[in-house]
Amino acid sequence: MKLNAYCLDWHIASSNAFIDMLVEPLNSYADINLVAWNGEDVPPEALEQKIVIFCMLPPSDKFLKTYRGKVVWLPMWDQAQGYEQEWWNNLPKNVYVVGFSKPVRQKAKNAGLQLVSLQYFKNPRGLPPAKWSDGGIIFYWNRTGMIGPTFLEKFCTAVGAREIYFLGQIDPRIESNKYYELYGKLGNTRVINIKPASQNSFLNTTSKANIVIAPRTSEGVGMTFLEAMARGCGVLAYDAPTMNEYIKHERNGLLLHNKRYGIFDNLFGRSNSDSHSGTPYYLSDDQPWNKIASVNFERLGQNARAEHVLGFNQWQESIPKYAEFVLKV
Repeated sequence: MKLNAYCLDWHIASSNAFIDMLVEPLNSYADINLVAWNGEDVPPEALEQKIVIFCMLPPSDKFLKTYRGKVVWLPMWDQAQGYEQEWWNNLPKNVYVVGFSKPVRQKAKNAGLQLVSLQYFKNPRGLPPAKWSDGGIIFYWNRTGMIGPTFLEKFCTAVGAREIYFLGQIDPRIESNKYYELYGKLGNTRVINIKPASQNSFLNTTSKANIVIAPRTSEGVGMTFLEAMARGCGVLAYDAPTMNEYIKHERNGLLLHNKRYGIFDNLFGRSNSDSHSGTPYYLSDDQPWNKIASVNFERLGQNARAEHVLGFNQWQESIPKYAEFVLKV
């Protein structure tokens, strides 16, 4: 069976997410081709197919009113959280939802839509394990301006990081004032700016890190932090889906809280900082850095890698159910 899966051109040119979540897992069941579309126009060839797949963006109202076949939609929570429950309730019943996160599954369930519940995991055995013999090496991609340079400097100092790999490229549609550059050193930590030319070079460079800051305040799945956990890195992430669906606080990572409350509140008690620091970044620079310095990131990473071995096995076991849900007419 040959099928088209419609996604943004960014998912074809810059991201392997839907290759990893859709094309490769189902490649022994169907030949799925990723096709770029603008999220609005009706793909003409789709009207003649019995099954049509949409990745992240839902099919347009115009398409749903015209098409009578099976619509498979893979919502990503970072985008789908913008839809109210009433919008979900009005989706036609020929929409089948692949739920990779709890809130997506709840929205689809409340709307009475056909649903398959899945949790994606990376394969730890296919990734280089994090090394700790050379001290702490941090990676942060400033995709959304979640934290600023002062936060990074204080964090580097707290954990005694030797190096920080920094990717300054912000995501499309993120405000320009979230962008910044780093040079030289943050305290005693050497800054290494990276501008990878390909996915492989990105992986080769970031595989040197053993402490990773997840870059966004919400995710559809979260390939960056999942790969880090599977490698055995100590991961810090914002306490929201899907990060908090994988990270168990203090066991296999640490969850950060909103700037109003500071970070690590349920670990260290209420932060002294309840007000915004005046910067454009989401999290305040005023944190309990001395307490953060006591965290054993290597232990968190070891636990994360061990749990991802089990998680990847469960993901593999779920693929036949996934294939039947998507491909059965």
